[in-house]
Amino acid sequence: MKWKKAVVHIEPARSSKSYTEMKKIHEEVVNDLESGHLTQEEAQKRMHESISRDVRFQGTAIFLHHNSLRYLVTARHVVHDEKSHISDYLDVLPGDDHAAKEYRERLLAYDNEYAEKAIFNMIFLVPSLDDALRGINPGIRDFLMNLGAGPYDLGPYVFSSPTVDLAVISLDQRDSSFADSLMSRGYRPVALADIADGPASETGDVFSVGYPGSVSVIGKRMNDPAMADWSSNSFSLPVFSYGRVSMTHDKLPFFWCDLSCYPGSSGSPIIENGKLIGVVSEQAGQPEPILNESGGQGEARYSLTRIPFAKATKGKFVRDLLLEQEKKTRMKF
Repeated sequence: MKWKKAVVHIEPARSSKSYTEMKKIHEEVVNDLESGHLTQEEAQKRMHESISRDVRFQGTAIFLHHNSLRYLVTARHVVHDEKSHISDYLDVLPGDDHAAKEYRERLLAYDNEYAEKAIFNMIFLVPSLDDALRGINPGIRDFLMNLGAGPYDLGPYVFSSPTVDLAVISLDQRDSSFADSLMSRGYRPVALADIADGPASETGDVFSVGYPGSVSVIGKRMNDPAMADWSSNSFSLPVFSYGRVSMTHDKLPFFWCDLSCYPGSSGSPIIENGKLIGVVSEQAGQPEPILNESGGQGEARYSLTRIPFAKATKGKFVRDLLLEQEKKTRMKF
């Protein structure tokens, strides 16, 4: 089935430490090494720990092609690095003169805008079970890196608003190796013609395919230590779920499906009559107050009771955002 071959399991990753924290650790390690307080082996271990990509998430992306260019489409929140701020780098800018201070002030003013457009610095391809069984090790073509380098207006990705919750990544704008690796592994992109504006009506039969972490991740493997921070150690298989359109409206950018989804399903396609009608954005949830020991509610603390309904962004917004990224990509050729 073509939709099974068009979904890609991705794993955005970053370090839990800020650039400033890593810079401080590196300076301390160099000083301790030079003073003899650390051996070379101990210094290398601390250096490695400081840059370890220990914060990782998983989600689903859709492999798509249009006008000979290839793209990934996913939910914005899967690849948006909400913890990244340009202010993390301010204290490493050289100079304390008036011009330097003005530059810092301008960067701080830009900080919120930057944070809204920040993408994970590293996005891994999660290998399939077949890759693991064949002993195919992850390589340098199996991750996307530094997508956020350079001006956003000319970059290889575009975000929708948080409400619409979509992201499109161009795979041919800077380096085609990731897309080529997908093709060599048997993934096949769908076309723009496979996207419909949205569901035909309520009660329509739909299905989805993606990578809900609770069932799609088959296991873990020990990667070469040299590749530990450059690859995912999971391996997985895509999972299908089936249901019906439960609520839609012409004035809304999203619709609801009575269809099971789970963390990791974000970015999965919703298919009706062979067409992509939406992209999974989130699972329904009901906040429930957490009671304190005396039985009262205490401070406003809540847990989220998950409901097996999927919220999906309509297909027309996928098409619009892809065409927006295509314009950016064409400017580079």
